[in-house]
Amino acid sequence: MASKAQQGTVAEDEWTVTDDGVQPVTITFDTIGDVFIGVKLRSKEITDQAKGDTWTQFQFTGVTPNEVSGEICAINASIRLAEALNDVPNGATTRVEFTATTPVKGQSSPMKLYSVKYRQ
Repeated sequence: MASKAQQGTVAEDEWTVTDDGVQPVTITFDTIGDVFIGVKLRSKEITDQAKGDTWTQFQFTGVTPNEVSGEICAINASIRLAEALNDVPNGATTRVEFTATTPVKGQSSPMKLYSVKYRQ
């Protein structure tokens, strides 16, 4: 095991983080108008081992709302939201807003629509 002195000898910016070793706060959008702002860290493909379902999880450092400021956060994205978030570069401050729902033929739940914006 590395001592604290040894741990401090490598500059933090020399490492690429693939996992922060913490359980991220899951961001959910329940009400039209809900907004999340965070700095995009990475995306990961997640597989439910029991069901075999796969989806993309996007991880951020939370900015707002205040209760997630500075926390590692995760958005488990629908296909449409994932397409938008894939266009956001890692390190960009990202704003996701739940804007509307639309019915989908053959599904009991409507599809959620989002506005996704970013800045470097």
